[in-house]
Amino acid sequence: MEFTVLFNFLIATAIGGLVGLEREINQKRTGRSFAGIRTYILVAFLGAVISYLSFDIAWYLILAGLFVLIAVTYYTSSFKGFKGVTTELSLVAVYIISSMAMYNQYQKLAIIFGVLLAILLSTKKLLHGFAQRTKPQIWYDALVFIFMIFVVLPLIPNKEYSFLGIQNCFNPYQTWIMVILVSGISFVGYFLSKVVGTSYGIGLSGVLGGLVSSTAVTESMAHDSKDNPKLLNAYIFASISANVVLGLRVILESWIVDSSLLTIGIIPILVMTAVGLIIMIRWSIVGKQNGSSNLELNSPLSLKPALIFGLIYSFVVFLTKFMLSLGFSSSGFIAVAFFAGSVNLDAITLSMASLYANGDMSASVVWFSIIAAIFSNTLFKIVLSRIFGSKDFFWKYTISMLIIILVGMISLGLSLFFAFV
Repeated sequence: MEFTVLFNFLIATAIGGLVGLEREINQKRTGRSFAGIRTYILVAFLGAVISYLSFDIAWYLILAGLFVLIAVTYYTSSFKGFKGVTTELSLVAVYIISSMAMYNQYQKLAIIFGVLLAILLSTKKLLHGFAQRTKPQIWYDALVFIFMIFVVLPLIPNKEYSFLGIQNCFNPYQTWIMVILVSGISFVGYFLSKVVGTSYGIGLSGVLGGLVSSTAVTESMAHDSKDNPKLLNAYIFASISANVVLGLRVILESWIVDSSLLTIGIIPILVMTAVGLIIMIRWSIVGKQNGSSNLELNSPLSLKPALIFGLIYSFVVFLTKFMLSLGFSSSGFIAVAFFAGSVNLDAITLSMASLYANGDMSASVVWFSIIAAIFSNTLFKIVLSRIFGSKDFFWKYTISMLIIILVGMISLGLSLFFAFV
């Protein structure tokens, strides 16, 4: 018992020491002196002692005293040109976190919070630079995403509906969750592309753009290949990298819906990804990536793409269940996936994965359908590369992508063969 209490005290004071050390280093750099490592350790020790003795009133009195101290130091520091209260508030945070460390059920959280607090305090320049580079529109889009999750989603009924005699073919709540999932993945790429920009190379633009739309990346790079043929190989590299990211996106979406689906499908997707990486390396070696790209991505959180995805997803689920009720063979589902995949690969991946999760479709049919959708999506982008790009871009992109698709189909066939032998 005594050892456990002593260990808790050590954890509490260590948290204070960690944050205090960071603050003292920062104050040497800024010239301000308010609280150093010893003060933080003492405050942490005080919070631990009061929590251990269960002096509830005293704990709140000390907390109130710390806030009074913040007000006084802010008033006096403002005359010296120091108007921030980060250090003062971090002292309050250490007091609360060290109190948490005295309780076994909260101790792990206290350690995590203490480390995160120290990291947050030490990344001032990085965070300020990040905020300055971020445009207001991105934050408005982030608010839209939060609105989609916490306001719209709870209002949508979680109920199975039937249509034209097809049972349980539409669930608005599940459909909206899929919209949020796809929009969230796309928004991460959109956010990073806007913050990082294209100043770090064409290749990075392709990688980040692939999280939003590999089709948009391919079309943009095809356009650029005509305007700047000297950077042709770099544009090929960016286009291939966007499609490699697309494969990883398929894995992520399948895993989120039903992780057991990856037991068969992850092998061909990973093989395709590996081949794609090899091809990327080839183009990166022979190409120059020190140029810039005119890649412009639209926000994935606008109403139009969200509704279009929701409609496509719902239509694929309905059509597939309708075909199941009529006794169609697996080739019919693969054909549907092939034709719909050129429009929206995410809708095919998530709808097929959902059908598998509900027990309506086997894993083999799901993955043949997804590979077929990837193939049709690739053919569509090859057509775009011919329409908007140079002839050299078209041939290099086409050969590279067909190699990736062919390897994927062969590896899927082998995976299914060994799985059922």
